[in-house]
Amino acid sequence: MHTDTKETKLHGVYNLETEDFLDTAAVVRALMIPTTVLDRVPVGEKTNVYMVVDNANNLSRRAKGLKSQFDDDCGAWTEGRCATTTHWMQPSGEFKYLFVRNGEYCQEKVVAGKRTYVSLEPQPLPKEVWRIQRYYATQLNDGKPSYRKRVSWLAQVNGQPVALVEYLGKCTRAVPHGNSNCSDRHYVRTPSTTMTTIAEQVKTGSAKVI
Repeated sequence: MHTDTKETKLHGVYNLETEDFLDTAAVVRALMIPTTVLDRVPVGEKTNVYMVVDNANNLSRRAKGLKSQFDDDCGAWTEGRCATTTHWMQPSGEFKYLFVRNGEYCQEKVVAGKRTYVSLEPQPLPKEVWRIQRYYATQLNDGKPSYRKRVSWLAQVNGQPVALVEYLGKCTRAVPHGNSNCSDRHYVRTPSTTMTTIAEQVKTGSAKVI
């Protein structure tokens, strides 16, 4: 269950109630009715926590064919992967995972050891279907996935575009960027909004301004 009663020392950052990512209902609730929307992921310890951040810049980037960027101070991450999942909201408020086959919503069943997809009758109403886009990344730590990040946002944007960022595990903050020549310094990515501003100034301004 989603709750905002356990805020950490970082404003707008909340403890996960279990050592697992939030369930689908909690994710949708946090995105639809966020308590606090941060400009970006704050600097500081992030162990088993979540937060909601502004996602407008990433939507703009994706509209231009660019990748989303979710900056933080947690060191270097492995190459992330993205996924889009479809869910059916039940009258109870819970969500069922849906598969789409031949333009129809289906549920998966295993028959004689084989996966089959059964079309739902009747089909869910459009207002009952939610598509969640997600980004996953793991922190580099001797090849072991000891620290994980998951970012979720709704495919259908209603109101302010936001993203839910979750961190599982403890950040070692001891892994320099692969291109760094200084092994005792942690890698902190330059915010994507800063890079976008610089790029615009390169087009229209002078080197002195930048």
